[in-house]
Amino acid sequence: MRRFIFITTIISLCFGQQTYDSEIQPIWDANCTSCHGNSGNLDLSQGVSYSNIVNVASSGYSGFLLVKPNDPMNSVIHQKIVGNSAFGERMPKNAPTLSASDESKIKTWIEKGAPADWSGSGTQSYSFDFGPGGSIDVKSPIENKQNWSIETWVKFHSQPGSSGQWLFFLNNNANNNLFTAYVVPNEKKIRINVNNINISEASIDDVFDQNFHHFYIESDGSKLRLIVDGIEKNAVDFSGSFPSSDKAMNIGLQLDGSMDEIRFRDISGFTGVPTQRYNSENNTVLLYQFDNQETSTINDNSGLNNNGTVIGQANYEGDVYTSGGGGTLNTIEIVARLNQNIGNGDVHVGVWLPGNSGNPDITDNKDNRSSPSPVDGWGFQLSDSRITPSTGPYKVEVFFDQNNNDMPDANEPYATFNLNTDNQGYAFQDIEMFSGGGGTGDNLYVNLSVNDVPDGINGQMFIEVVRMEQAGQTIIKTFQFGEVTPIQNKHMDLFVEGMNNGENAFIYARFDDENGEVLAEGESPSFNWPPNNDIDVILEPAQYSGSFKANITVTGTEDSGSLSFRIFPEGTIITNELPDLLGAFYGYDQGDIYSSPPNNEEVKIEDFLMGIPFGKYPIIIWYDVELNQSFDPEYDPIVAGMLNINNIQAASFVGGPLSILPGPVIQGGGLQNLTINEGDDLTVSVNVSKGLSSLAGEVDMVELFYSTGDGIFGNIFCNNLSGNPSGVYECVIPGNDITNRGLVLGVDAWDMYGALSSMGPYDVSVQFDSMLVSSFPLEQYVMVSVPAQLNNASTQGLFVEQLGDPDPSVWRTFKWENGAYQENGGNLNPGSAVWLISKDIGEVYARSGYSTQLMIGYNISLTEGWNQIGSPYNFPIDINDDFIVEISENVEKKLYQYSGGENYSQTSVMEPGSGYWIFSAGGSGYIKINTIDNFLVQNQMGMETAVKPNSGWQAILEVSAANQKDLMTSFGVHPNAKATYDQYDFHEPPVIGEYVSAYFKHSEVGNLNQDIRSEGETFYSWSLTIKTNQSGVSELYIPNINEIPFEHSVKLFDPVTRIAYDMRQQSTVQFVSQGKENPHYFELMVGKDKSINNKLEKLGVVPNKFELAQNIPNPFNPVTNILISLKEDANITLKVFNLLGEEINSMAMNQPMSKGNHRFIWAGKAENGQPLPSGIYLYRLEVQSNNGSSVYQNTKKMILMK
Repeated sequence: MRRFIFITTIISLCFGQQTYDSEIQPIWDANCTSCHGNSGNLDLSQGVSYSNIVNVASSGYSGFLLVKPNDPMNSVIHQKIVGNSAFGERMPKNAPTLSASDESKIKTWIEKGAPADWSGSGTQSYSFDFGPGGSIDVKSPIENKQNWSIETWVKFHSQPGSSGQWLFFLNNNANNNLFTAYVVPNEKKIRINVNNINISEASIDDVFDQNFHHFYIESDGSKLRLIVDGIEKNAVDFSGSFPSSDKAMNIGLQLDGSMDEIRFRDISGFTGVPTQRYNSENNTVLLYQFDNQETSTINDNSGLNNNGTVIGQANYEGDVYTSGGGGTLNTIEIVARLNQNIGNGDVHVGVWLPGNSGNPDITDNKDNRSSPSPVDGWGFQLSDSRITPSTGPYKVEVFFDQNNNDMPDANEPYATFNLNTDNQGYAFQDIEMFSGGGGTGDNLYVNLSVNDVPDGINGQMFIEVVRMEQAGQTIIKTFQFGEVTPIQNKHMDLFVEGMNNGENAFIYARFDDENGEVLAEGESPSFNWPPNNDIDVILEPAQYSGSFKANITVTGTEDSGSLSFRIFPEGTIITNELPDLLGAFYGYDQGDIYSSPPNNEEVKIEDFLMGIPFGKYPIIIWYDVELNQSFDPEYDPIVAGMLNINNIQAASFVGGPLSILPGPVIQGGGLQNLTINEGDDLTVSVNVSKGLSSLAGEVDMVELFYSTGDGIFGNIFCNNLSGNPSGVYECVIPGNDITNRGLVLGVDAWDMYGALSSMGPYDVSVQFDSMLVSSFPLEQYVMVSVPAQLNNASTQGLFVEQLGDPDPSVWRTFKWENGAYQENGGNLNPGSAVWLISKDIGEVYARSGYSTQLMIGYNISLTEGWNQIGSPYNFPIDINDDFIVEISENVEKKLYQYSGGENYSQTSVMEPGSGYWIFSAGGSGYIKINTIDNFLVQNQMGMETAVKPNSGWQAILEVSAANQKDLMTSFGVHPNAKATYDQYDFHEPPVIGEYVSAYFKHSEVGNLNQDIRSEGETFYSWSLTIKTNQSGVSELYIPNINEIPFEHSVKLFDPVTRIAYDMRQQSTVQFVSQGKENPHYFELMVGKDKSINNKLEKLGVVPNKFELAQNIPNPFNPVTNILISLKEDANITLKVFNLLGEEINSMAMNQPMSKGNHRFIWAGKAENGQPLPSGIYLYRLEVQSNNGSSVYQNTKKMILMK
């Protein structure tokens, strides 16, 4: 329906410099505080009266507030002041009534919203009516912003027509449409274009009801969203910025409607449909509230002077929060309809002011109109300064004058009814005229009573005369009157035509409030026409019998849960019900459990609201994460709103998404970038105030939490220094928790309902003067790291002060770079390590530094190959702890720590101050450590740490040379392993100092200290290499050989001696090393005997002659190998002589030996064990067959060189 809006009179309510204390409090002081002072149930004394009455529930009148802002009719104090008997005795009691000016002042104050201070506004609140052709130009304040939002309340006066209606229109001088948000012609759709491209389009079917609706548009840098009345209509990909233009943006171009509370922000983030006027706040860059009814320049209430220019005519109507749906001030608006085709005539409207009779006081007419009426009816707008707010009844008469005599004659279509104005002085009625204004018919006398509806309701009474027929029912006549409750035994004389004598009929009546919602309804018993007596109709509160619907979006959690609903009596203040919600009188807990939170999901409940009286009820919906059917503010997202239950439409909840109840506001910028000396107490102050949400409660508790990163957590209650719940809180961390291990801290604050808000956690930099890095044996290599940030992290900076100037004879450092050691290279930043050897000093301290930051974590970058690393923190780090450590998948998850005589040991824990080897295969890698924000690794990131497999087998091979050992070489099989390099294989770390190293040569990736093969073969072979810089006899053995299945033989083949050792029979194998790091090669074979023997035969291991080989090495010091070959079983004698022919040592005397190759080791000693001098010696072999005959003898020279 098009509203014909012409402003004829605007009543300004000028207050000047006014406050509650200056205008209202003096009325209480003069008339009320003698009874309502500082004693009794209601204290109206100076300083406390405002908080005692505004938005405070009445204890004597359930469902009513003492003062309900914007609504004097439902404010108990106003009703008692004017003497409404439904609210008991008039106030002041036993004293003269208030003056008319005082009554008016109180009423006007309530209508304005019951503010504490209205000196800055000075006028009624308004919205800008664009209908008569006005619009607003303003330079867009969000140009080039990637994050922005635009929102406004819009009330459309008509359905979409053939022309577009632009809420916002921005183009440039080249006539390119840069940003438009407009209603599509002839469609109930809104379309948003950016840079001439249609970005978003959505249906808005339900906003053309002549009420205000909230529109919100935003971009967060990735999405452009349109939200209408809290429901997300569309969200599309959009990564651009808001367009810039050389022209101003036009607001309300060709809009047939009104807009209010227009707000631009340079941030995104929808906070819900607003329930009160905006305040200027951070990030608000434009705010139009239209309070001053400007005619040329629209004042920007944000304070940033983004003022607008009025284009065309400036017109105003009531604002979104006070107009109750809008309407022109001091106006009665009528839409008259005639659904009969009876030719042409004039349409007349007359209005009588309350209490007047005779000729109408205000009239209007439309001449020569054809019937039936247009679809939209004939519209009349009667504006007059005598039409005042919240008054009535105004009698209205409408008729269709067919004979042009300006009078309602018999059988001419006619209607009469009463109206009451709202608090803006506005009333509206859509009425249908029926024939019979002055014709024949029957009188009907009806007595009406309305039960259980609050007094003071200004509404409309509808009476229908219904004929009962065999085929159904027919409404014969409808009457409409304006009425104000209470209504008891209200007698009405009605004239009805169209009924025949003897027909059956009944009366249906209903009472609607000013918004068209049914408050009560009833019907009479049936009777024969015409009735002989008065017909009594009793109206009871209407009850709902339909379903409940809600579109639910849950934010703030990813957990599963269910939905719970609670409805509260009318007038309930929701914040008084939190968090227990005990005052609800209707509740429903959904049985369905959502595996993830619903997103714009329709929920329909059939029997939830059965039998609930019509009305407006506060409602709360929460997402029950813990499934305990109770609301937990810390975990359960919630939303509150109003549920309008009537007979016009299905009960539905329209509101923003469910979100975690916001806790108090914490302001403590000083928490970031804190620095404290080790061991000092740390004092922290924060300002904590009540949250900004309408559901926020007062501050209840403030607590500081902290962690040192190594498992020490602390919680400290903060002291309130201000004495009020909102104010400054002080917290102190004791100095014994301030260590060089680091510190993070944050603040939690709870309100009285349990809603939590947090600030932090933030890193605190802990400074220290000295830190012990490492203690170590003298003249032995040790790998060291520094678990902190040093002011000078170079190796020279750390060591020179304590160990003296660089002197290779006193101390040395080495860093592995590009596959080799670099002396005095590298640094000791956190996570890095170097080799150190010192002759005189066995401990190192770090000077002047600060703790490694915990919150942001630490990333150790690795180059391809071997890397020297250490813990960046002064506490142990386990690289296998996937909750705090993430390792790139190409890094072997095994650390090697140097232990001196036993060379390396394997570990997964980095101790502070120590250094470790780790291998990165196939490129660079990383180790990310975060001890606070745990890395919750979904999949195994690093390469598996090898453990004893639960299938297959794994054996250890140990090698010793002099005082050095290598105890961690392993081999085996596993069903998941591959023949190629995989996660079961690990590299051999580099060596330093005195060492022995055993490893398997791998054709693809080099040297491995663990080589696991695929299970299922009958023969396995590993190429074993042993290197050492120690001279003498070395030993090799397999301590856990029984881990290898007994059906497999285990043999070690020496290609030099061509001897194959049976490791099950001879667990230890000795070989000779000259200490020159020349590798000694073996082939380790595991498998079936037949497979191994076939391999040995191919290698020529079985000799075909008797032979004494030249000793190896030669010359030698101190030991050498003497090798013999026997082509059959025999007895042998092997002796050593000097050049004089004297026998020095008998190594074998007539000793039986089997066919094959054999080795003897001579250590350059005489028979009695005494070392021999350097020189040339002879060794002689004699071989006799088993029958005693000599079959072979030979003598060779060897040189002992010391």
